Amino acid sequence: MKKLLVVFLWACALSLGLSAVAGAAELDFDDLSGTLTPLPDGYAGYSWSNFTYLDATASQYAKSGYSAGVVSINNVVYNSQARDASIVADSPFTFSGAYFTAAWNNGLHIEISGYRSGMLIGSDEIVVSAYAPMWYAPNWSGGVDRLAFHSYGGTGVAAYSGFGKHFAMDNLRVAPVPLPPAALLLAPGLIGIAVIRRRRIGKR
Repeated sequence: MKKLLVVFLWACALSLGLSAVAGAAELDFDDLSGTLTPLPDGYAGYSWSNFTYLDATASQYAKSGYSAGVVSINNVVYNSQARDASIVADSPFTFSGAYFTAAWNNGLHIEISGYRSGMLIGSDEIVVSAYAPMWYAPNWSGGVDRLAFHSYGGTGVAAYSGFGKHFAMDNLRVAPVPLPPAALLLAPGLIGIAVIRRRRIGKR
């Protein structure tokens, strides 16, 4: 009985660890070709609302926070037309953080909220620079199925060639919430068999 329990616990831990590692991802968006294109629905397994990507190394973005916000060459994503944007999945996922930069307005405010089944899990407000990316990791934890982004405020940079409440995002870290391992689902049956076997041995 004790040996079976030890094996079962070891299998659960291994299964959870492998599923978490296999599902984790850092999205740098550099595998996307073209520029000024909406993120395709289903990219990396998520639905993207009002997110567009661009090649921030192009010369026309040299005087902007898009260029300053590049973490991994060469693409960043931004909230199209400075509108509210969101990332949605069919099943819960964890959000570990991302790099954010203001495209035009220095001191831009960004509200980042996580929801699960329509219920607010957590929300933070950050203030980002137009000159360098800032890493943000949420102060809340738990699986969500929707991330919402809202930007406002800030002051336009005179040397930049545009204006607006857009933000650039790069190197987004997300991971699906692991499903219970198969061993966990089999636990009641395995333990029941062990108990019956032990009783039969005791009666001999």
